[in-house]
Amino acid sequence: MADDGSNRNNIILTAVLVINMTAMSFFGLHLYRQHRAEKSKIKIKDDVTSSAEGNTSLKNGSVEINNFYIKKIVRFESLITNLSGEDGRRIVRLSLEAKCEGASVLSELNSLKPKVRDIIVIEAGSFTAEELVTNEGKEKLKSKVRDRINAVLATGKVLEVFITELELN
Repeated sequence: MADDGSNRNNIILTAVLVINMTAMSFFGLHLYRQHRAEKSKIKIKDDVTSSAEGNTSLKNGSVEINNFYIKKIVRFESLITNLSGEDGRRIVRLSLEAKCEGASVLSELNSLKPKVRDIIVIEAGSFTAEELVTNEGKEKLKSKVRDRINAVLATGKVLEVFITELELN
């Protein structure tokens, strides 16, 4: 009888430990993903583009600059906003990237993050779900966002806007 009770206690203790370890693993994974997401909110990538008369060559991982300019890509954090029509019941989750000309635009965009986010929310919210489903609607959204961002920039300009994530609900 004593062996039966202690065996049952060992099984319960083992089950509790396994559940605890699993919960802690999921919590650790959640913290890791949250840290990664915050680290990549605005991530800047180099996009080397050569001009019409220049040429580009790579030597041991470095870029030789010869009559060309470097364009940068800025990634904006994902956002969710209501769409127009249908009493605001439809929402869109959207992530954008912008190709900029020069490093001065990058620092200006970083200082204008709240304004740029506001522009994206307002412009995306002015579309209906039916418009954003079409390629023409997506292109129109990208051009409107680009034009509105360029209107607030003092130095340089945004050359292109890319939709990297678009989810309609």
